[in-house]
Amino acid sequence: MPIAGLVIGIEPQVMHQATQAISALKGIEIYGWNEDNIVAVIESKTSNEIELAQKEIQRQPGVLSVTVTYLNVEDEVNP
Repeated sequence: MPIAGLVIGIEPQVMHQATQAISALKGIEIYGWNEDNIVAVIESKTSNEIELAQKEIQRQPGVLSVTVTYLNVEDEVNP
């Protein structure tokens, strides 16, 4: 199962709304936040789904950036 850790930059004035919108997205769990960043994890069946989830996060109002800080896709590697 591919897993990605993210830091999501958010406009501070919409942090509450952005946190709610992002946590409602499929496969995304928020682990923490401060005044302008959210730390989240995406778990999916494929790395393509991770990419699609990143794009969906980026489309949310108030999102300034989506940075992958950790990525594990070893389940998809063929021996």
